[in-house]
Amino acid sequence: MIYKIFFSDGNDRDELGRVNAPDIDKAVEYALKQYFKPDLEYTEEGDNEDLFLMIDSCKHCELYADLQSMKEEDICENCEISEYIEIVEDKDADPEYKTIYGVNEYADLSTPDIRPTPYNPTLVKAWSIDSQTGVTELMFQTINDNPKLCESVDFEYLKKINKNHKEVMEK
Repeated sequence: MIYKIFFSDGNDRDELGRVNAPDIDKAVEYALKQYFKPDLEYTEEGDNEDLFLMIDSCKHCELYADLQSMKEEDICENCEISEYIEIVEDKDADPEYKTIYGVNEYADLSTPDIRPTPYNPTLVKAWSIDSQTGVTELMFQTINDNPKLCESVDFEYLKKINKNHKEVMEK
């Protein structure tokens, strides 16, 4: 079964990846290893088709830290922070999930060799430098793949993304 893995911060819900797993428990194990820091606290809610890993966001909240030092009670009573990972069975999902980071975030637990892998090593390299370099490389590749876009892109920006690409390739 293919499971889609989503992350939400309470405002946006974005797909992180997909995993082919025999059951939702194995999909959860995979998500915990792939996307969670070892000390991140969470609670599980849901069922075998739609499961939520509710992240304890308070530990990372500045307000919580400030109020904790003052020993205030009911710190989170009005808190609106709600971060979670959602794992959903999807019978129609494709067995791939290519991201803008140059990685196919698809894993197949029935085959030990199929884990998220780069489909575009140059993009992976650019994003590992920093996010601005990654975005600029993504623009370079988009324009390079669609030359008609050059007509509507500022010439100075074209020079910048070409320079950025050259620097990525040299590193």
